[in-house]
Amino acid sequence: MDLEEELKITNTLGLLNFYAGNLNQVEYYLKEVVNRGEGAIRDLALANLGLLEIKKGNRKAAYEIYKGLIEKSEDRGVLFVALINILELYNNPSRVGAKLDLEEVMEYFNKGIKIFREVKDRTGEYELKYNFAVVLANTGNYHDAIKQINELIKIIKDISRN
Repeated sequence: MDLEEELKITNTLGLLNFYAGNLNQVEYYLKEVVNRGEGAIRDLALANLGLLEIKKGNRKAAYEIYKGLIEKSEDRGVLFVALINILELYNNPSRVGAKLDLEEVMEYFNKGIKIFREVKDRTGEYELKYNFAVVLANTGNYHDAIKQINELIKIIKDISRN
């Protein structure tokens, strides 16, 4: 078995333990992949570690993981997870110990929308727009939040037609 296959199995073991509630085992397996892997498999394990940090209540660590992935990862699947989750974390920035930087949020949002439209993932686009609308509403940008909600309605109609 080559290293990539071994790391994919190790990552899967981490996820299975996540769903079984064995959080110490999750961390062990995912850190093993991060330490030994590179590229997409490493980034995937990091994204999964972000989910673990959220589960453990360490939102600041999850925020830092996702921010790093957004800046460095080239894997679209990993970027999907990181972009959606970082915007969700931004829904309550005080819980992650980060100052809300609307310019940064807008940058992440635009990057995510570009990717979701390239791959024609309307459900992912919906999730991203929803989280962005919540951030906008929480910052008092109600007019822009309403625009996003109107876009959500269009997406729902498109999804329902298909």
